[in-house]
Amino acid sequence: MLNRMFRWGRGSVSIRVRGSTIERFLNACARAGVRLHAVRRVDDCELTCDLSIHDFRALRPYMSRTGCRVHLTGRHGAPFLAAKFLRRRVLVAGCFLLAGLWLALGNFIWVVDLRIDPGLPRDAITARLRELGVYTGAPIWTLDETLARDLLINSFDEVGYATVARHGNAARVEVRAREVEPELVDRAAHTGVAAARAGIVTDLEVTGGEAVVKVGQAVEKGDLLISALVHPRTETAAPYLSHGTGRVLARTWRTVEAAAPANTPQKRYTGKTRSQYALIFGNRRINLYFGSGITGNTCDKIVEKRELRLSDSVALPVSLVRQTFVFYELDGPDDPEARAQAMAETIERRLTEAVDGEILSFGWTRDENAPGVVVRCTAACEEQIGAEVIDRTPLPVQERSS
Repeated sequence: MLNRMFRWGRGSVSIRVRGSTIERFLNACARAGVRLHAVRRVDDCELTCDLSIHDFRALRPYMSRTGCRVHLTGRHGAPFLAAKFLRRRVLVAGCFLLAGLWLALGNFIWVVDLRIDPGLPRDAITARLRELGVYTGAPIWTLDETLARDLLINSFDEVGYATVARHGNAARVEVRAREVEPELVDRAAHTGVAAARAGIVTDLEVTGGEAVVKVGQAVEKGDLLISALVHPRTETAAPYLSHGTGRVLARTWRTVEAAAPANTPQKRYTGKTRSQYALIFGNRRINLYFGSGITGNTCDKIVEKRELRLSDSVALPVSLVRQTFVFYELDGPDDPEARAQAMAETIERRLTEAVDGEILSFGWTRDENAPGVVVRCTAACEEQIGAEVIDRTPLPVQERSS
């Protein structure tokens, strides 16, 4: 098998030999060191065989001496195939162009997918990534994903998590903001439960320490509800400090006031749309439309970007951008009462998500004398108001018996 592949790479020819002195031809080949392959005797005056290009050239001086005629019947191998294709210049140029395109796609980063949390300095992070070799057109061999991730985190105090991953010729960068760590309570310290809001206690569930309030008692924000100090239950026992824990439900009232400008025009879409297209090659944008992509203030602009990929790991440095303009007309000012109703519904929905309990009743009023739309909402709730705090209540001094 390997010998056959070697002969194909060097190239070979097929010949037909005719004459009455076939034996003289074979003896001449043996003396000249010409190796014949696949020799087949057709009859007494004819045979066919294969030989390499080098041996065929070495055989030419002996053809006339043997009294035989040699006819070339076939050409095989890589040299003849290459010569055939070299005559087709367009095909050869296309092959070289395809090979160059494949090398460019496989050795450079053409797509950078940035996922950065809102509030982080996007421009500064993008500039830092470019210094670390993460940008469109960067050579793949210069990118160290682990080093780029660590340096990116160390460069910005507000960045808490970052990852740089390359998949084929596409790089994905994910940057998350640092989360504010909650204040840690010293577990060795004595803790209690204090009121986070003012209200009237409706239920007490003490799992540690001792309650210092009763059901039905009104409390203010910051009042101690469950103390770490536990009083003795018998005459021989002594007071001690523990961890005051528990759940305290209370009837609370919340008041929220919101304002919005009046006479805000409303959009009415006309159904008219217009689309524009553009191509992005690397970092260069080519607009496929005339004029500017900026229109008046009476339309919404929707931008869609689609990357061209050969596979999941091979992306082309070409993206198609489509921007659609949806036109509308501005009607007269909206109804203040309807606007206030919508604002109140939004406030009620947000209160429902924020309250650690349930809303018992909700009401709202609109200030008709205000210059804009002013809504005042009041909600009666039953919620958990207990929050764990450090309890510094000292142990009472016991009198010594004489």
